[in-house]
Formats: sequence, C-alpha cells, structure tokens
Amino acid sequence: MHVKTSVFSNKAVDLTQKIINTLLPGHPFEIVVGAQQGLPKKPDPAGALLISERTGISPAETIYLGDSDVDMITANAAGMVAVGALWGFRTEVELRSNGARFVLKRPIDLIDFILET
Repeated sequence: MHVKTSVFSNKAVDLTQKIINTLLPGHPFEIVVGAQQGLPKKPDPAGALLISERTGISPAETIYLGDSDVDMITANAAGMVAVGALWGFRTEVELRSNGARFVLKRPIDLIDFILET
C-alpha cells in the first residue's frame, strides 16, 4: 500500500522545509505547503485543498492529521477526515470540540487507522 503524505503548516515555507529536512530527512512528501504570499493561513482550507488537488486525492478521502484546534477546523472546512494527534499541543476534549472525528494517542496508531479506514 502506498500512502501519500504531505505537510501543511502556518510556518514560513522555508522554515517548514528546514524542520522537515531535520526531523524526517529523506521522507518523500508529495507536497509541502507553508505560509507564503497569496495563500491564506489555516484555518482557511485553501492550503489543504491545494494539497488535495496536487496529490489527486479527493478531500473526502484525505486524512488530515493535526494537533490543534486550528487543524481540526481546517480539516472540516476542507471536507477532509479530521484526525487529532494527542502527542501534540492540545487535549482530546479540545480536539474533539473543534471537529476531530477520530483521535490517536500515539504516532504508531496512525498505521492501524489507515489500514482500518
């Protein structure tokens, strides 16, 4: 199974790429979207929809994994499957109250989630 992965951040695109290259060197992301002129920041869904368009995956078939209220709002505004990550910045209550349809406790849980979905 091939899973396409992308990154959408409100950090500047250059900084986002530097972080990715440091933490996940060599990972073949399909697209990396960071803050840039002409593209509104989250929670506007434009960046998420750009990723959907460029990867050829419909929003309804896209898992949007995020760790904040803004991520959950963005995912829902884009019509994506909003999945909260509890290893990030927010609590389960906050993620769910902002639209998380699912919540994962550990990064490894994403594998089972993808296989079950």
